[in-house]
Amino acid sequence: GWDEGGWEARARSRRRLDASGPLLPFSRSNPRYGERRALRLLVTGPLSNSLKDQSGGWTLHWQGAASDEPLRAQAGETVAEALERLAPNGTVVNRTRGCVVRSPDGRIGSSSCEPASAEDTAATSSLAADADLVVLCLGEEAYAEKFGDLDDLSLPHGQRELARRIAATG
Repeated sequence: GWDEGGWEARARSRRRLDASGPLLPFSRSNPRYGERRALRLLVTGPLSNSLKDQSGGWTLHWQGAASDEPLRAQAGETVAEALERLAPNGTVVNRTRGCVVRSPDGRIGSSSCEPASAEDTAATSSLAADADLVVLCLGEEAYAEKFGDLDDLSLPHGQRELARRIAATG
């Protein structure tokens, strides 16, 4: 069931992180990164720079905000913006889209995540290979109720491929 599978996935992930040393704090004081050069961070994924999708349904409207602008007016900040602001001095923070969520009928079940462009795909792979740390922001568009009814909790097509492509860079 979900409980067993969820706990097993969490335990495997935790072992993987523990085996390679702590990722945070993301600073030169962490022996994982050392003093060798400026730290390199890649922030990517369809939710990395989307306030409306990070906020979700029932934010400003029952289906979520229609755009980022009203959330910006309330001092909203995306994951990418927050990491740029909070990264230690000297950190190189790169941002790519990774993929763009497309939902032809407005329903989550038909969503896919298509490459933003050939240039973005190449840049994402190259920057991921060169990064000390990749923050991959995956998920679904903002929705509520019937528009988001799902029988399958898998990530939309394209996001899994993006995660695999990032993981393959090492």
